[in-house]
Amino acid sequence: TYKDIPEDSVEAAKLVILDTLATALGGCTTAGSKEVAELVKDWGGKEESTIIGCGDKVTAQGAALVNGTMAHALDYDDTHDQASLHTGACIIPACLAVAEKIGGVSDKQFIAAVTLGIDIMCRIGLATPTTPVQSGWLYTPLYGYLSAAAATAKLLGMDDIGILNAMGIAYSQSAGNCQCIKDGALTKRIQAGFASMGGVISAQM
Repeated sequence: TYKDIPEDSVEAAKLVILDTLATALGGCTTAGSKEVAELVKDWGGKEESTIIGCGDKVTAQGAALVNGTMAHALDYDDTHDQASLHTGACIIPACLAVAEKIGGVSDKQFIAAVTLGIDIMCRIGLATPTTPVQSGWLYTPLYGYLSAAAATAKLLGMDDIGILNAMGIAYSQSAGNCQCIKDGALTKRIQAGFASMGGVISAQM
């Protein structure tokens, strides 16, 4: 719960939230981001959650995909050097999308969910003995699926078993590879979006 979180961790979570919003705004007009946003809008569906920077509303999972892609587009998003990953681009868009969809989420509930996701993601990253270059896997999306699922499941009011089940569903989707870096492909940007979207879908399931 929020009261269990150390004050310095709360402040760190707030910084990640602000950083992610800023990097998403910076990335909203970049190559790849615009196309993903247009595609998601074309898919239609319920207007549940806002695309950062344009105000259009799409499904919660669609908003998570677009906003996660935008937040990671410039590669200026928060970085945990030892864990070799970025947390915000996967977790914050998922939490924003779900919080807007369900409504009535307090600031403390939101921060607690975000902190849970960041903590899980960094712990898994720190426990990984190889670097992304050595393994061929990008840890941001790979662990972002699990962490975004845990954070959004917490926002949805699930207990520890519900969160574990959401993470299990996310585990069946987890992916993210370094080939995009070797090729200089725009899929580097969208992998964080995929993880954010996957987390939302997993929690909903």
